[in-house]
Amino acid sequence: DETRFDVDGETRFERAKNMVTWLYQAVIKYDFLQRILTKPAYEHLILDSQYPAFWQVDLNSGLHIPIEFAGAAYRFGHSMVRKSYRLNDTVGAVGFRALFEMTGRGGNTGPNRIRENRVDWTRFFSPPESDVVHNFARPVSCRLAPMLTEMPNEAADNNNLAVRNLLRGKELGLPTAEAIIDFVANSHVAEYAQDLGIDTPISFDEERFAQFSDLVQILTGPSFVGQTPLWTYVLLEPTPDPTGSPPTWMGRLGPLGSVIVAEVFRALLARTGVATDENTGGIEVPANQDQVDDFLSRKRVIPTEGLGPEQRPSEALTMLHLVNLVH
Repeated sequence: DETRFDVDGETRFERAKNMVTWLYQAVIKYDFLQRILTKPAYEHLILDSQYPAFWQVDLNSGLHIPIEFAGAAYRFGHSMVRKSYRLNDTVGAVGFRALFEMTGRGGNTGPNRIRENRVDWTRFFSPPESDVVHNFARPVSCRLAPMLTEMPNEAADNNNLAVRNLLRGKELGLPTAEAIIDFVANSHVAEYAQDLGIDTPISFDEERFAQFSDLVQILTGPSFVGQTPLWTYVLLEPTPDPTGSPPTWMGRLGPLGSVIVAEVFRALLARTGVATDENTGGIEVPANQDQVDDFLSRKRVIPTEGLGPEQRPSEALTMLHLVNLVH
């Protein structure tokens, strides 16, 4: 549609920015959150949004996020960091220390950046069935990669990320996981707590958490019993019970972590969404998942040639589609 270019450069930039922003938000909603949340949290808090909000936010106020999210729940990604990554076809497996030397404080940014160190993003976002060696994230758990306990760009007395996270939580005055669950059980959303799996705290039994026995011994001791640091609880929650069926959230966040993360993204997506008739300036903007698939297929972001009807359009918008779009 050539009419979209019949405007000045500044307007075109704003329209392009809005489109990329909306597509990124769609990736967050349809791909990222679906991969990390429990099914009840994703369906009830992200897709349907029919449950009343645990976190009350004024959509007319400035953007902000709660400390339970920033200081604990959203730090689940620390456990997903790999010990090494393959950047491209030239560079082999790169350890954590080498990554720091290649970027940021390592001095290899801007004009000093080494061309051979460029990241091939298809190694992070290409389809699983491709021949590319993938850098898949580790599943959420209470076990960090060894490099994060001896971070190379920090002083020796301050280089353990787990310790830093726990100290930060204490400085922020974060409530314990049990305190949050107790609050929810006596709040306006108590009737939905059981549906979302946060009506009672997890029990740190020895068999389920045998691999974290030293930690559990501390958490069940006199100093911490019933007062589990929120970040620790979020990482322990996904641990499967060996005596029962694997939980549906295995490898991703557990119920409490999912609810905190889902609530924040639900509010922020509602507050920052750009895909409305008033602000798209006439640009075609998909309004639902079916229209997303159709839009990306016609823009050749999703390859459709040679695919049967049952394979077209794609099941969901993913980060790979956005990467293909900008390329």
